[in-house]
Amino acid sequence: MRHPMPQVRLDGAVSVMQWAPDLAIPVLGRLIAETGYEKDMSADELIEVRHEATLSLFDHFGTKYYDRDELIEPLRAYGVDIPSLK
Repeated sequence: MRHPMPQVRLDGAVSVMQWAPDLAIPVLGRLIAETGYEKDMSADELIEVRHEATLSLFDHFGTKYYDRDELIEPLRAYGVDIPSLK
């Protein structure tokens, strides 16, 4: 989950989410929050990675409404700060 390619980190984190969420959640959160890796990706790839990471976190935390701001506090507990969209 430390691979330089975001798609590989996403696949790894999603794969271990069920049995090691403490390892997967920070990786997924960073895929949403961090910038800089976009330069090596197409716009479609970037959207896919961020969307899949977000959906995995919504599912894990039981978020009823697909409002990314609802992930701010749960991710902060894992040391990941994501900006508010509001």
